[in-house]
Amino acid sequence: MSQTAIVLDTDVDPLWLRHLPRLPKDKTGNQQAHSDRIISLRSLSTMKYPYFRDVPGWRRWFKRNDIHELRCYLPGRKSWAILSAAVLSSIPISLYMTQYIEPRNFDYLKLWKHRTNRFYCAGNFIGQQLQTNGVAADRIFVEEPVIQVSPSREVDLEQYKNQLKLSSDNYTLLSLVPPQDLKALKDIVWTAAIVKHVFPDIRLIISGEYGGEDRLRLSDWERIFKASNMLVLHPKPEEWDMLVQVCDVVLAGSIGGKQVIRLHYAQAAAKSIVGAGTGYEECCSGCDKAYSVDPPTPRQFASMILDLMQGTTRP
Repeated sequence: MSQTAIVLDTDVDPLWLRHLPRLPKDKTGNQQAHSDRIISLRSLSTMKYPYFRDVPGWRRWFKRNDIHELRCYLPGRKSWAILSAAVLSSIPISLYMTQYIEPRNFDYLKLWKHRTNRFYCAGNFIGQQLQTNGVAADRIFVEEPVIQVSPSREVDLEQYKNQLKLSSDNYTLLSLVPPQDLKALKDIVWTAAIVKHVFPDIRLIISGEYGGEDRLRLSDWERIFKASNMLVLHPKPEEWDMLVQVCDVVLAGSIGGKQVIRLHYAQAAAKSIVGAGTGYEECCSGCDKAYSVDPPTPRQFASMILDLMQGTTRP
């Protein structure tokens, strides 16, 4: 039975696991004739798979598991050996570019752009990046994720707010920026602090995986910006669909192109979104609750949020 290997490199947002493409049916319409193997390089088990740098090991693994297609999400440093093994084994490769491509990742893409059958992009702005870097337009396909957020019951939302220690008096902002993106996150905290000086009951939820240094840094920022007890640290980014339902505004900052799938969740939940940048504007085109800011500074973001809170949003 032929199988498809789906590889998720370390920078892939965990939410994409909910939106992996359905594998094709065979000529009889039977999808059970295909199966897939999902390989997350963020938590790769060496008991189940070869070491991530072991090219001969991956070639043997492909042959042993009858792999006939490889789909790699956001290829980077860790997926280099797997992609090399696929090329040497003449296995067709499709690359899924799920967010804005960092310049450092183009160094890896140079190795695969002539050996990849198709590039699937989560937005036109990503496809334009690829074309600028020499990928032929006929190999680029834009596929935006289709998101549906089922509204939760009021009682469930109230219980969730209680878990987050949010009261009905709190006006809640939800940061689209993860803890690892320090510069963008500092601007988000600064923005919320400006708003808090006008409305003391503001709370800012930051969702992501935290280390001890991250918590200390955020505490320092609260002190520097004179915004004590403002931050709510939420260590489970996979609960994003619940978080967007309990917040009032999603604050995307200027990195919306790096958080494509989370922007789509915010739109599906019909939440107000404030952000800036090419990727942000494309992802939110057609959304009547998305607001762009120019220039993308904390004061401008805060001004827009204050307008939303006071019901005087600008066109």
